[in-house]
Amino acid sequence: MNEWHFDHPLHGPIQVSVRGNFRTDNSSVIREAVLADMGIAVCPVWLFGEEIESDRLQVVLEAYQPKPLPIHALHRRDRFVPSRVHAFIDEISHHFKEHPWISSDPLRPCKDVMPPPSRRCAHKKLLGTAG
Repeated sequence: MNEWHFDHPLHGPIQVSVRGNFRTDNSSVIREAVLADMGIAVCPVWLFGEEIESDRLQVVLEAYQPKPLPIHALHRRDRFVPSRVHAFIDEISHHFKEHPWISSDPLRPCKDVMPPPSRRCAHKKLLGTAG
């Protein structure tokens, strides 16, 4: 038995018990199973962005949303940061801006969680939410 947790704007938190013969925690396997018509999945829409945009797949229960999960890029602030790290952050940020199905929130610096000064990192919030 597995449970899916959702939040509905009118009904609040909801948990649904689900059963099945197929379980995995691998997003590539989930993607292939859904594309092979093996059932439905609770996963971030960016995993199927192109298929949703092209109407190959349809989002169901759209009003019932799982809790958003932010994605962060972290690096140490007190050390030299290689240009390839900056290039990666710039590229992935650009990619998220280009594809609207990835996030409804704009990219913005994340200041809500700061580690102790001895372990402080520079971090940039890549997405408002993943999901």
